[in-house]
Amino acid sequence: MGLTNVTRKTGSTKSYGRPTSLTINRFRGLQTRRVVLSLAVFFLQLVFTASLFAGYFNGDVYTTESGLPTNLIKKVLQEPNGFAWIATDAGLLRFDGEHFVSYKDKISTRYIKNIVRSPKGELYVVSDLGIYKIVRNGYQSDIKLFLPGSKNLTDSTLFFPKDLYFASDGSLWISEPCSVVRFQNGKIKRYFFSDRYLTNRYDRSFLFLSPSPELFLVASQTGFLFYFSQDKETFLPLELKNRPAGFNINILVKSPGGEIWVAGKSGIYSLTFSADQKTAHLTPRFKIAEITALAFLNPNLLLIGTENQGFYYAKKKDGHWEVRSEDIFPLQGIHSITFGADGSLWISSDEGFARLYENFFFPISTGQAAQFVEDICTDRQGTIYFTDGYRVYRVRVEAGEATLRPIYISPSDLITSLAVRNGHLWLGYRSGKLQRIGENGQVKNFTLNSRLKRQIECIFTDRNNQLWIALDNLNGVYRITPELHIDFFDESSGIQSPVTMITESPDGQIWLGAVGNNAYLYQFDSQHQRFLNKSIPISFAYAAPMSVYDLEFDEHGSLWLATNVGVYRYSREGIAVPKGLQVLTNRIITALLIDQDKRVWSGTESGLYL
Repeated sequence: MGLTNVTRKTGSTKSYGRPTSLTINRFRGLQTRRVVLSLAVFFLQLVFTASLFAGYFNGDVYTTESGLPTNLIKKVLQEPNGFAWIATDAGLLRFDGEHFVSYKDKISTRYIKNIVRSPKGELYVVSDLGIYKIVRNGYQSDIKLFLPGSKNLTDSTLFFPKDLYFASDGSLWISEPCSVVRFQNGKIKRYFFSDRYLTNRYDRSFLFLSPSPELFLVASQTGFLFYFSQDKETFLPLELKNRPAGFNINILVKSPGGEIWVAGKSGIYSLTFSADQKTAHLTPRFKIAEITALAFLNPNLLLIGTENQGFYYAKKKDGHWEVRSEDIFPLQGIHSITFGADGSLWISSDEGFARLYENFFFPISTGQAAQFVEDICTDRQGTIYFTDGYRVYRVRVEAGEATLRPIYISPSDLITSLAVRNGHLWLGYRSGKLQRIGENGQVKNFTLNSRLKRQIECIFTDRNNQLWIALDNLNGVYRITPELHIDFFDESSGIQSPVTMITESPDGQIWLGAVGNNAYLYQFDSQHQRFLNKSIPISFAYAAPMSVYDLEFDEHGSLWLATNVGVYRYSREGIAVPKGLQVLTNRIITALLIDQDKRVWSGTESGLYL
């Protein structure tokens, strides 16, 4: 397992990593723990829900300085295996994250107009002299001619194709400068359009969309719309009501809400069809000039690329769209926006291409001078709660932005931990006080031990809705049942060292992290209602006793420990430093996470390691 320090990078670069500016502790599920960092929330489950904009994204821009043969990029399309294919006026390129490989010798022209993914996931390359198919064999790729092209108009070849569309009936539609072609059953059939519908643009001519099995549309770049008549086997003009002067169509798409949208130099319009689908009314949506690319990040967030004004983004809130300009890197002349296999955005432009991806951190300001987060947790519905020690905030993500609302203010004592169970908010205080706040705001106080007066360090909610509570430097834990019965487990119950961490295994077992070279790990024996010391002695050259700050289970049931002396993996075979993580030995590891791709993330006092 390799180890990479994840840091932010900007500007042109050859790097293909995941550049991010990070300093981390974390939360997960219903687990809560002290968060020692400036106010930045790690939204692990909210990928592309928090706003990509207003500076909360990272990415890289690639230009000729990065190794591109030209900055004029028409399209970038990423495969599931990570390779990205790039359409340029200098040929077809493949990008592996570091190096560009040219395939210009495999295609009879250097002018690549488009790259299109079929419903089966196959990639097709549209060039001036025909359409090619990318044939994959593992990590090897070859380019095969699919439909030949010619500089002369013939019945058996394509003529400077621009775009490719896969219809639901299995046929392929190809746009040409003065016609469209249907390829079906190994034969091509060409449908011509009169001169008034033609454009002199080199990059686009006609667009296709089939919003329903009964309706097949073709839009000309010059701003006209046609429907295909099955009876007459031809395209007929569709009358456009409310058509503005100078109207053109660069984009024809179906929105997540089911509307048909067209976009161009006059902005974005939605289409409303008549009952016979021979007339459509244009309704203006966004007055933005020269639109060339659209990408719906979710049904309420739209990224808009223009021909010479860079980017805008539109946010839908309370049924209305709000549009703002957005400065995303030095890209102005946008050609296309596509989604990568990992959810990243690939942006093609006249100035090179960019790959954008969401930050792990989404900063949220409370408006208070103090920006220190004491604890953070989630409920079973995914709502986020955190405290700065004096207030408790509830965070909700709507319309692509996070909003927070203070829901409780402590009159005097410092809040050090919190949890949510069955609609009730549980708060732990520096004085050792435990408090429950109901949905109606009713407050109930609980006394764990009037003699101790120790700070509540951790509150954990298990799958049985039991609360487990650890106090500062206490050899023991408390348990509060759903019936509000309080149990205390101390030395007589097997706990011989101060508890620092509480978690639950995938099979529902409670585990404790603690401080002590021979007493740093405990497992709860529910049958006998006591804790078993599962610690295995570790030999290391370190003066302080071993302290466990985080616990994480992997898919094999092994337990990973984040400690003051590095990362360890605990299993039936024993305990050892995992391969590749020896570099973190004797480092203080404050947090640990194993993601769905089996990658191990380690939070340290100097940042995040992968």
